[in-house]
Amino acid sequence: MTLFISDTNIPNRAKKNCISFAGVTLFCILFSTIYEINSHQVYSGFMVFLFLFPLLLGVLPYGLFWKIKKIPAIGRDASNLWNSGIATLTLGSAMQGVLEIYGTTSPYMIIFWVVGILFLILGGIRYSLSLTKAELT
Repeated sequence: MTLFISDTNIPNRAKKNCISFAGVTLFCILFSTIYEINSHQVYSGFMVFLFLFPLLLGVLPYGLFWKIKKIPAIGRDASNLWNSGIATLTLGSAMQGVLEIYGTTSPYMIIFWVVGILFLILGGIRYSLSLTKAELT
């Protein structure tokens, strides 16, 4: 049995991801604003710029996939890896911001950055492999 996903579904997935990450971006803006208001005038760059990860890594690329039809669409596995990277980096930024506002550090914070970047790299590699495979067929 072979599963086949129609190519007409791919732009809809890019649209869905773009809109989802726009919502996540708005949530991050709201979350960081409320957290900064209640932080007794203590600020963290990681919390202030929390929204940049979903905006630059989510809304922008998926918006390009959605609007520019000549760009080859991203597959589900590459998309899942990429989305996991965005989520990991966003959560890592939020955690780093919370720790900085609280006035402490953790040696485990590097794990968020390494794993998040690794997910992004793997998602990019998987996307490029799917492009190469599509050119061969």
